This record gives sequence, structure tokens and C-alpha cells, in this order.
Amino acid sequence: MIGSVIQKGTCIDVYDEKGYQMCQINVCSNSQLMGYTGSTFSVKTGNVIDVYDQKGRQLSQRSV
Repeated sequence: MIGSVIQKGTCIDVYDEKGYQMCQINVCSNSQLMGYTGSTFSVKTGNVIDVYDQKGRQLSQRSV
């Protein structure tokens, strides 16, 4: 289960409730972490939002 997600520049780090890193993904410089739940996190790049699971696998993509 995701405990926290932190964006540091072009890297997004995902941690569990105990603070252990679960995954890291690289994103574009204009990407922004939108938020997270216990099992997913969302990243916006331009007018597209990508949803990822706790292992960094892309689950969906939609235009906004």
C-alpha cells in the first residue's frame, strides 16, 4: 500500500507506510504529481493525466 509519493524534479518516488521505497519513475520536466491513493498515483503532463500503480506500471491515460 502506498504511504507517500514525492516528486523531486523529474523523479517521482513512491514509498510504503513504513517509508521504504517501492518504486521510482522518471517524468518530463513539465510533469506534475496530482495526487495518490493507497494503490495508485496520478501524474499530469500537459493536458494528459497518467495513472500508475504502486510498482510504477501505467494503468490508464486520459486527456483533460
